[in-house]
Amino acid sequence: MNRARGARGVALFRVDKDVDLTLLDLELIGLYLIRSPFRGKHYRLLRALKELEDIKPELKDLTYNLSLMQYKAVILVCKFYYDRLSEDIIKYVAFVSQNPGILTRVSKELVKIGWKREFILDIIPVKRRKLTGRFRY
Repeated sequence: MNRARGARGVALFRVDKDVDLTLLDLELIGLYLIRSPFRGKHYRLLRALKELEDIKPELKDLTYNLSLMQYKAVILVCKFYYDRLSEDIIKYVAFVSQNPGILTRVSKELVKIGWKREFILDIIPVKRRKLTGRFRY
């Protein structure tokens, strides 16, 4: 039985570049657009983007485009926010992932090529060590 998995990471970047240059930047780090349709599991991730818009209210006024992207073997939900004056300029890009640790790696690569990180939350599970031996006082 499959469990419904929620968002494990959310990231927001300020871009201020045209559409073609933004997509080229994403392809340079290994993120590619997927042409497959959204499924139920992807719509569950949109709740995290809605909460991100509550944190940064200026995103609510911008037009946007939802897309699926692939980074290695991981699917990311991506939301491109366009400038109010020109739909050729992408102002912000938001990512949501179901896999822990992915957005941290993506973020490092995007910051290297000049993107400005506005917000990142990446839930990474902590490995617990088994304690062996006896404790004496």
